[in-house]
Amino acid sequence: MTALRKFELICGITTFLLATVVSCTLALPRSVLEFLSLLPFYLGPSLLVALASYFHAVRRKTSGLVMLLVGGSILTIMIYPLTLGGFYLYGHWGAC
Repeated sequence: MTALRKFELICGITTFLLATVVSCTLALPRSVLEFLSLLPFYLGPSLLVALASYFHAVRRKTSGLVMLLVGGSILTIMIYPLTLGGFYLYGHWGAC
């Protein structure tokens, strides 16, 4: 495995670990069910990126690249509503 493939795998795993840490820090799940409720929105796309980086880097499958594109697109699209929603709520809090 080349250095670039190792770097791709490390970045995919880091994406999932950072998403797990951030979602547990912000949402503070008190039970397993609350943690699983984070799965579709926060942990799902990052898990998809981690698995896709494994399939693309280690197994050298084209389906891994497609999964990377889908997972990365979902995570990129999620940035906009979360960021703009934060500015919207900050504006309401500042007006009070």
